[in-house]
Amino acid sequence: MSERRKMLRLKILSTRQTIDSHKFFSSTEETQLVSYLIMASKLYHGLTPKNVRDLAFQYASENRKKKIPQKWVKQETATYDWFYGFMNRHKELSLRVPEATSLSRATAFNRHNVGNFFENLKSLLQRFNFGPDQIWNVDETGITTVHKPKKCVACRGLKQVSKVTSGERGQLITVCGAINAIGNASQRMIDGGPPGTEGAPHPCGWMTGPNFLLFLIFFHKHSPLSYIYLDNHESHITIDSINYCKDNGIHLLTIPPHTSQKLHPLDRIVFGALKPYYNTACDNWMVTHPGRISFKCV
Repeated sequence: MSERRKMLRLKILSTRQTIDSHKFFSSTEETQLVSYLIMASKLYHGLTPKNVRDLAFQYASENRKKKIPQKWVKQETATYDWFYGFMNRHKELSLRVPEATSLSRATAFNRHNVGNFFENLKSLLQRFNFGPDQIWNVDETGITTVHKPKKCVACRGLKQVSKVTSGERGQLITVCGAINAIGNASQRMIDGGPPGTEGAPHPCGWMTGPNFLLFLIFFHKHSPLSYIYLDNHESHITIDSINYCKDNGIHLLTIPPHTSQKLHPLDRIVFGALKPYYNTACDNWMVTHPGRISFKCV
């Protein structure tokens, strides 16, 4: 039994040595690299795998604590084997597809701008004592009458797999949503929807000042005294809309420019889930109703 224990111990030690031989940096140095990569991604300057490999080579060259592998020196970058091992050792890191963010959006979301918004919000809530059911977030998103088909099972090796949709190119439909702080949504304003709904057409499909005024009139029927925070799009801050809000007890507060991706609950949570569900619903309808279209474009 003792001989078997010795053999098992030798196997374990040799395995550990093999793993450590692929780990070029120490645990402390890798922790520093991980912290830097996370910080860079939070600052909208995330590094690609090639950038990470280049950074590792530069980091090793600056430290000069160990002999740099010949493959690193020849290619002037770390190898893919090191990168994959590094990612496997640090599960807090993952490869993600970033969302394109303009420089104005990246710089506008700062402590000063956001702090001013919350100071205005605090002053408004203290003055009028709104309940959570009276605090509303309003935002728009665009969908098209031609949905994006979901993945389907097909024969392996086919160069192209097709699936029927309502048309080649769709028409834009702007969805204007409103949710309050307790998670309720406003009444639907859809042409041909359930009883009590309304709609507002426009040739371009975008939200316009007159249509937003119609939305406010519809919204006021169900929420007489309320506070709405929204972005400062030109359609939201027309004179007619502002005067209507003043005359009917609707308080508007706009968020700082270019910060909707951080401060809009609808933009962050609701609309991201809406579009996949919309595509799935349209896809299922087209499958169960062959020869018919889900939207009739006029």
